[in-house]
Amino acid sequence: MVVVVAAVGVPTTSADTVGICNGESFPDGDAWIYCGFALLNKLIGDTPVKKGGWYDTEDCADDTILYGFRWADEGAGGCLHDAKNYIAYRNCYHRIGGQAWAKGCYMRFEEYDFVVGEIIV
Repeated sequence: MVVVVAAVGVPTTSADTVGICNGESFPDGDAWIYCGFALLNKLIGDTPVKKGGWYDTEDCADDTILYGFRWADEGAGGCLHDAKNYIAYRNCYHRIGGQAWAKGCYMRFEEYDFVVGEIIV
């Protein structure tokens, strides 16, 4: 089955950004962004990902899979996040606006609108 995914306003990666998804590395470019959408589809099925929404996937045991579109190792807790817009978190403690979030796999979409399973224009 072919799943069509699309994003509005997703920026391209910087030259020094490397994504890792399911053990496969993707250098600068768009290829690994689609890998992220494939993972999202696996996590939440056909549910539209709403801007500003939170999703607790409750199934993040495989540390080799990094759920996200753009990320960097922040250090403390190994938190992975979008370099600019805090798009996704995975198995980490993270503070945003002074509030601590419990460890787990949470995805927050603030800056862009994403959808899985259909194209938004």
